[in-house]
Amino acid sequence: MTDYSAIAHAYFEDGYNCAQAVFLPFAREMMDEALASRLSSPFGGGIGGMRYTCGALCGAYMAIGLFIGQEGVVKEAQDREREAVNRLTKDFVEEFGTSDCKALLTQDERLAPPADGSRPCGKYVRFCAGWIATEFRS
Repeated sequence: MTDYSAIAHAYFEDGYNCAQAVFLPFAREMMDEALASRLSSPFGGGIGGMRYTCGALCGAYMAIGLFIGQEGVVKEAQDREREAVNRLTKDFVEEFGTSDCKALLTQDERLAPPADGSRPCGKYVRFCAGWIATEFRS
């Protein structure tokens, strides 16, 4: 079985932003990797580096769109999509206390930096990729 969390984390450690890192392991199965990278790049850093909604969550939301997003106006698809987004967000907030990038980074700054020197958002990338894999690739 493919370890999407590890693949996403490897993308992140290679320098891709958090949204790209979560989206790319799934998107590359359905679209050109360069296109997927460009599409997801604006969402890193809490949407354009503004520190709003966590970029890892944004990448996961995009992956949800790949798997169950609506084509055109389809109410049933919209309902399934929104339910998945709501469940993911709820699970993320239960795990980390917030979905807000700035608050997450503030929490991380109060903690000791990772001993391995890794970027602080790797755990969010792993969580989101793992959640998507469990929901849509198991």
